[in-house]
Order: sequence, then structure tokens, then C-alpha cells
Amino acid sequence: MPENIHNLTLKQMLALGIGTTIHFSLLNGYTDDPDHDFMSSLSAFEIATTTGYTQGYAAGVAGRTLDGVVFAQDNPNNWATMDATDEVIANIGVPAGVAIGHLALWLPGTSYADARVIRAYPAAQTLNGGNLTLQFNAVGLVKLTG
Repeated sequence: MPENIHNLTLKQMLALGIGTTIHFSLLNGYTDDPDHDFMSSLSAFEIATTTGYTQGYAAGVAGRTLDGVVFAQDNPNNWATMDATDEVIANIGVPAGVAIGHLALWLPGTSYADARVIRAYPAAQTLNGGNLTLQFNAVGLVKLTG
């Protein structure tokens, strides 16, 4: 019979498996597919480098990272979570009317070929050429239950 994993172990599994260096990419026209394990499957949908936003491995630089990544355990609910500070990209240089459909979170590699995707979250927003705010769920970005 399956047994539950203790909450501290769940938290450590998240922290050790993911770590605190997490990159993100803004996607346009992407359809979520959990079989897309590496960013090479998503890169064709990433918006181009512009003011305030650097595309994934453009010019050998691994794009933007999440700030304030933390891991927590929730004993009453028997789960562990990963969360990050909400992101604000000031004066993003994307032309007005460009739709962002997904926010991809990924772990760095040497290129998109080995950069592992954590998740591509639906993030429907139409840019207006001003600030882009990515406000994350209060429960966290990732939840692991035992």
C-alpha cells in the first residue's frame, strides 16, 4: 500500500530537485504539452529580446530569472510548495497588442537542448507596451503532495 512522504522530505525534494536558480520565458502562440521536457520544444514560441526582456539563450545569455525563490512545507495540508516574488518587467518593449499566452519556468542548462522545463503556466495577457506584471498564485508556483 502506498505511504505518504513526510512534509520536510517533500520540501527538500522540491528544493534539491529544482534549486533557486529558475529562469522564465514569455511565450506567444504555445499550446501546453507536458511532454515538452526541454526548452528546445518551446523556444520557437518565445517572444524576441526587447527592452526589459532578454530571450532565453540569446547571445549566450540565459534570460531572466525569478527573484525570491522559496520552499515551504504546509503541515496541516501535507504538502510542500515553491514560490517566488511576483515579477514586474518595467516598460517592456513589446509592441502593443502582442499576446502572452504562457509563462515557462525552466532550469538552466548549457543551451535550450538541456534546459529542463518545470512548467508552462497559462498567463493570458495582452501587452500594452508598458509594464508587465506576473502575479503568482498565493499557494505557490509548484505544490508537491505526499
